[in-house]
Amino acid sequence: MNNKHIYKTRTRYSEIDGMKIVHNSNYLIYFEEARTDLVRANNYSYEQIEKDGFMFPISEIKLNFKNPIYYDELISVFTYLEYVKNFSLKFLYEIYKENNELACKGYTIHACLDKNSYKILEINDKLKSALKKYIIK
Repeated sequence: MNNKHIYKTRTRYSEIDGMKIVHNSNYLIYFEEARTDLVRANNYSYEQIEKDGFMFPISEIKLNFKNPIYYDELISVFTYLEYVKNFSLKFLYEIYKENNELACKGYTIHACLDKNSYKILEINDKLKSALKKYIIK
């Protein structure tokens, strides 16, 4: 199944830079908000993931900017996964502007760690099951 989760948000004045466009650092926040929203929409919040003893620090990030986003634009962040392995996962993102123009695409790779010891830990079946439908084939 090739589902993409869609997270919508409106850009805020605090996110623009001196050129009156959204500062590049905010795209990572949009990625995080979309990723968190995807997990929450599947009844397994980040809060619960942490209560279950897991954390998912980012080990790699890539962003490819295509078109600038301006203040007060409604953007859609499409989020899906390339893979969910035993100890890591890779989220893919596409950010579209109101006019359906691609603004940015990228990915984040996350390692699965034990919340207390910071040692590599196997991703549990509950999370694998929640994310399965978003893996591209």
